[in-house]
Amino acid sequence: MKIVPKQHKGAKSVTRYSIKLPSISSAKSLFQNARMNLLNVNAWHVIAGPGSAIFEVFSTNGQKINGTVKKGNYLRITIPIIPGSPAGRGADWVRVEKINEEEKQNYQITAMSVRPAPAPITDETEVAHFFSPDSTSTFSIERNNKIVIASVNGRNETPNTKTKSFWAGIRNLLVALGAMIGLNKSQWKKLAKGLIKKRL
Repeated sequence: MKIVPKQHKGAKSVTRYSIKLPSISSAKSLFQNARMNLLNVNAWHVIAGPGSAIFEVFSTNGQKINGTVKKGNYLRITIPIIPGSPAGRGADWVRVEKINEEEKQNYQITAMSVRPAPAPITDETEVAHFFSPDSTSTFSIERNNKIVIASVNGRNETPNTKTKSFWAGIRNLLVALGAMIGLNKSQWKKLAKGLIKKRL
Protein backbone atom coordinates (compact mmCIF):
# COMPACT_ATOMS: atom_id res chain seq x y z
CA MET A 1 0.00 0.00 0.00
CA LYS A 2 1.36 3.38 -1.01
CA ILE A 3 0.91 5.56 2.05
CA VAL A 4 3.55 8.30 1.70
CA PRO A 5 3.32 10.81 -1.19
CA LYS A 6 6.25 11.14 -3.58
CA GLN A 7 8.85 13.80 -2.81
CA HIS A 8 8.92 16.55 -5.45
CA LYS A 9 10.22 19.70 -3.77
CA GLY A 10 11.30 21.24 -0.52
CA ALA A 11 12.40 19.17 2.45
CA LYS A 12 11.43 15.71 3.58
CA SER A 13 11.78 13.94 6.91
CA VAL A 14 11.54 10.40 8.23
CA THR A 15 11.23 9.52 11.91
CA ARG A 16 10.87 5.89 13.01
CA TYR A 17 10.76 3.88 16.20
CA SER A 18 10.53 0.09 16.19
CA ILE A 19 10.48 -2.77 18.64
CA LYS A 20 10.82 -6.52 18.14
CA LEU A 21 8.52 -8.74 20.18
CA PRO A 22 9.14 -12.33 21.31
CA SER A 23 6.08 -13.71 19.51
CA ILE A 24 3.56 -12.96 16.76
CA SER A 25 0.73 -12.79 19.31
CA SER A 26 2.54 -10.22 21.46
CA ALA A 27 3.38 -8.20 18.32
CA LYS A 28 -0.30 -8.23 17.28
CA SER A 29 -1.32 -7.07 20.74
CA LEU A 30 1.22 -4.24 20.71
CA PHE A 31 0.15 -3.23 17.20
CA GLN A 32 -3.49 -2.93 18.29
CA ASN A 33 -2.55 -0.71 21.23
CA ALA A 34 -0.29 1.46 19.04
CA ARG A 35 -3.04 1.68 16.42
CA MET A 36 -5.50 3.01 18.99
CA ASN A 37 -2.89 5.50 20.18
CA LEU A 38 -2.43 6.69 16.59
CA LEU A 39 -6.16 7.30 16.13
CA ASN A 40 -6.52 8.90 19.57
CA VAL A 41 -5.05 12.20 18.35
CA ASN A 42 -6.49 14.20 21.26
CA ALA A 43 -4.12 12.29 23.56
CA TRP A 44 -0.96 12.72 21.48
CA HIS A 45 0.46 15.33 23.87
CA VAL A 46 0.10 12.78 26.71
CA ILE A 47 1.53 10.01 24.52
CA ALA A 48 4.53 12.13 23.45
CA GLY A 49 5.15 13.51 26.93
CA PRO A 50 5.98 16.89 28.52
CA GLY A 51 6.86 19.78 26.23
CA SER A 52 5.19 18.30 23.15
CA ALA A 53 2.67 19.99 20.89
CA ILE A 54 -1.04 19.71 21.66
CA PHE A 55 -3.18 18.14 18.91
CA GLU A 56 -6.98 18.46 18.97
CA VAL A 57 -9.54 16.97 16.59
CA PHE A 58 -12.23 19.20 15.02
CA SER A 59 -15.13 18.61 12.65
CA THR A 60 -15.60 20.42 9.33
CA ASN A 61 -17.95 22.88 11.04
CA GLY A 62 -15.41 23.77 13.71
CA GLN A 63 -16.71 21.67 16.59
CA LYS A 64 -14.23 19.87 18.82
CA ILE A 65 -14.47 16.06 18.62
CA ASN A 66 -13.66 13.94 21.66
CA GLY A 67 -13.55 10.58 19.85
CA THR A 68 -11.04 9.01 17.51
CA VAL A 69 -10.00 10.82 14.36
CA LYS A 70 -11.75 10.25 11.01
CA LYS A 71 -11.00 11.16 7.42
CA GLY A 72 -12.06 14.76 6.75
CA ASN A 73 -11.50 15.92 10.34
CA TYR A 74 -9.21 18.84 11.12
CA LEU A 75 -6.38 18.90 13.66
CA ARG A 76 -5.59 22.02 15.65
CA ILE A 77 -1.91 22.08 16.60
CA THR A 78 -0.62 24.27 19.42
CA ILE A 79 3.17 24.33 19.57
CA PRO A 80 4.78 25.34 22.89
CA ILE A 81 6.66 28.68 22.91
CA ILE A 82 6.21 29.31 19.16
CA PRO A 83 3.51 31.89 18.22
CA GLY A 84 0.64 30.26 16.34
CA SER A 85 -0.74 31.12 12.92
CA PRO A 86 -2.80 34.36 12.92
CA ALA A 87 -5.10 32.83 10.29
CA GLY A 88 -5.73 29.92 12.67
CA ARG A 89 -6.44 32.08 15.73
CA GLY A 90 -3.11 31.27 17.31
CA ALA A 91 -2.78 27.66 16.17
CA ASP A 92 -1.69 25.71 13.10
CA TRP A 93 -4.24 23.52 11.29
CA VAL A 94 -4.18 20.45 9.05
CA ARG A 95 -6.90 18.37 7.44
CA VAL A 96 -6.96 14.57 7.57
CA GLU A 97 -6.84 13.51 3.92
CA LYS A 98 -6.59 9.75 4.30
CA ILE A 99 -6.79 7.00 6.88
CA ASN A 100 -5.69 3.71 5.35
CA GLU A 101 -5.66 0.26 6.90
CA GLU A 102 -4.46 -3.02 5.46
CA GLU A 103 -3.93 -6.49 6.82
CA LYS A 104 -2.44 -9.56 5.17
CA GLN A 105 -0.39 -12.53 6.31
CA ASN A 106 2.12 -11.39 8.93
CA TYR A 107 1.61 -7.71 8.04
CA GLN A 108 -0.69 -4.95 9.32
CA ILE A 109 -0.68 -1.20 8.84
CA THR A 110 -2.75 1.81 9.87
CA ALA A 111 -1.73 5.16 8.37
CA MET A 112 -3.05 8.71 8.47
CA SER A 113 -2.03 11.53 6.10
CA VAL A 114 -2.65 15.20 6.84
CA ARG A 115 -2.18 18.41 4.85
CA PRO A 116 -2.06 22.11 5.92
CA ALA A 117 -5.49 23.73 5.61
CA PRO A 118 -7.60 26.75 6.57
CA ALA A 119 -9.00 26.66 10.10
CA PRO A 120 -12.60 25.37 10.24
CA ILE A 121 -13.35 27.65 13.20
CA THR A 122 -13.25 30.77 10.99
CA ASP A 123 -14.52 31.89 7.59
CA GLU A 124 -10.91 32.54 6.61
CA THR A 125 -9.75 30.75 3.44
CA GLU A 126 -6.04 31.31 4.10
CA VAL A 127 -4.07 28.18 5.00
CA ALA A 128 -3.35 28.31 8.74
CA HIS A 129 0.00 26.53 8.93
CA PHE A 130 3.67 27.35 8.59
CA PHE A 131 4.00 24.80 5.76
CA SER A 132 2.34 25.27 2.36
CA PRO A 133 -0.57 23.02 1.32
CA ASP A 134 1.86 21.10 -0.92
CA SER A 135 3.31 19.60 2.27
CA THR A 136 2.05 16.41 3.89
CA SER A 137 2.69 14.46 7.07
CA THR A 138 1.94 10.74 7.23
CA PHE A 139 1.73 8.95 10.58
CA SER A 140 1.73 5.15 10.54
CA ILE A 141 1.86 2.02 12.67
CA GLU A 142 3.05 -1.20 11.01
CA ARG A 143 3.49 -4.77 12.12
CA ASN A 144 5.88 -6.87 10.07
CA ASN A 145 5.91 -10.33 11.67
CA LYS A 146 7.24 -9.69 15.20
CA ILE A 147 8.37 -6.09 14.56
CA VAL A 148 6.11 -3.10 15.26
CA ILE A 149 7.10 0.23 13.70
CA ALA A 150 5.84 3.76 14.25
CA SER A 151 6.73 6.27 11.52
CA VAL A 152 6.26 9.96 10.81
CA ASN A 153 7.01 10.96 7.22
CA GLY A 154 7.08 14.57 6.05
CA ARG A 155 7.07 15.27 2.31
CA ASN A 156 7.31 18.34 0.06
CA GLU A 157 7.81 20.65 3.03
CA THR A 158 7.95 24.29 1.89
CA PRO A 159 7.15 27.50 3.82
CA ASN A 160 3.66 28.98 3.55
CA THR A 161 4.41 32.56 2.56
CA LYS A 162 1.14 33.21 0.72
CA THR A 163 -0.38 35.12 3.59
CA LYS A 164 -2.41 38.32 3.83
CA SER A 165 -0.25 39.57 6.67
CA PHE A 166 3.45 40.31 6.08
CA TRP A 167 4.29 39.29 9.63
CA ALA A 168 2.35 36.02 9.29
CA GLY A 169 4.47 35.24 6.25
CA ILE A 170 7.67 35.96 8.18
CA ARG A 171 6.46 33.81 11.09
CA ASN A 172 5.64 30.93 8.75
CA LEU A 173 8.98 31.23 6.97
CA LEU A 174 10.99 31.14 10.20
CA VAL A 175 9.02 28.28 11.78
CA ALA A 176 9.05 26.27 8.54
CA LEU A 177 12.80 26.70 8.06
CA GLY A 178 13.33 25.54 11.64
CA ALA A 179 11.23 22.45 11.00
CA MET A 180 12.98 21.78 7.69
CA ILE A 181 16.39 21.68 9.39
CA GLY A 182 15.07 19.27 12.00
CA LEU A 183 14.07 21.38 14.99
CA ASN A 184 10.80 19.42 15.20
CA LYS A 185 12.61 16.07 15.11
CA SER A 186 12.46 15.62 18.89
CA GLN A 187 8.66 16.08 18.80
CA TRP A 188 8.26 13.31 16.24
CA LYS A 189 10.75 11.04 18.01
CA LYS A 190 8.81 11.33 21.27
CA LEU A 191 5.51 10.76 19.49
CA ALA A 192 6.73 7.71 17.53
CA LYS A 193 8.13 6.10 20.67
CA GLY A 194 5.05 6.98 22.69
CA LEU A 195 2.65 5.53 20.10
CA ILE A 196 4.27 2.15 20.60
CA LYS A 197 5.20 2.27 24.28
CA LYS A 198 2.35 4.20 25.91
CA ARG A 199 -0.71 2.43 27.31
CA LEU A 200 -3.55 4.82 28.11
